[in-house]
Amino acid sequence: MENLKVREEVEFIKATIENSKKRFADNGLHYIVWGILTACGCILTYFLSENLRVVGAAWIAVYAVGTVFSFGVAKRRKVGATNFLDRLVGNVWIAFLVSLVFLLVVAFCSPYISVRIIPVFPSVMLFVAFHITASAYQDKMLQAVAFCWLVASVIFSFWVSLDSLLVFAGLLILLQVVPGIALYKRNR
Repeated sequence: MENLKVREEVEFIKATIENSKKRFADNGLHYIVWGILTACGCILTYFLSENLRVVGAAWIAVYAVGTVFSFGVAKRRKVGATNFLDRLVGNVWIAFLVSLVFLLVVAFCSPYISVRIIPVFPSVMLFVAFHITASAYQDKMLQAVAFCWLVASVIFSFWVSLDSLLVFAGLLILLQVVPGIALYKRNR
């Protein structure tokens, strides 16, 4: 009797993970849009770094567009997180975005932090978010992406330059948009 209950619970957990993997295509679309928007924000920051008010306004616009997109997709599809794994991963990415907005506000308002170091912190945060997502969904591609973000964060820690913003923008395309496209195609 006890064995049967354990087996049923294991099957339920397996079914939850498989259901989450099938629904993961929604996240691929978010990776694409947020990666492109954030890369554009980095490029604008690079070219407008002397005028932090304009840069701040550009970032507000980037996150406003991304937020409207995210809520629009969720409302249109009428698909919410249906299990613990989906809610966990969704909350990890929400926490990432809120933390990133806080970091950018501090970077632009503080005389002690330079925009040149901006790529360090998001790279570490992207490592954490991708690592948790990869672990939750047991996805090898996302594990590789997480590792690449970890390596990038180490490199950015030693390379403090305005040019690092352009490299970070390129990495967003390579390590967020491209995997988003792969996820979207794989799960269509």
